[in-house]
Amino acid sequence: MLALIRRLDNVVKADALGSKEPDTVDVAVEAKRETDIRRPLFNAMAKAGYPILMMKTMDLTLEDIFLNLITEEKEVS
Repeated sequence: MLALIRRLDNVVKADALGSKEPDTVDVAVEAKRETDIRRPLFNAMAKAGYPILMMKTMDLTLEDIFLNLITEEKEVS
């Protein structure tokens, strides 16, 4: 599934994030700036028999990234 996603036009990166529900996998997909890959992603997954149960954008600001890094460092310490 990841290989299929990574082959789509305008996809920069795709990583599995684990599973929060049985028989599912969470995937983070990064697209090129100013591109919308939702429709091609949906079509490719549907054709391959992988239903998408949820899709959401994760536009992070520099502040969000900084806060995530700081939080992760505190949890590791």
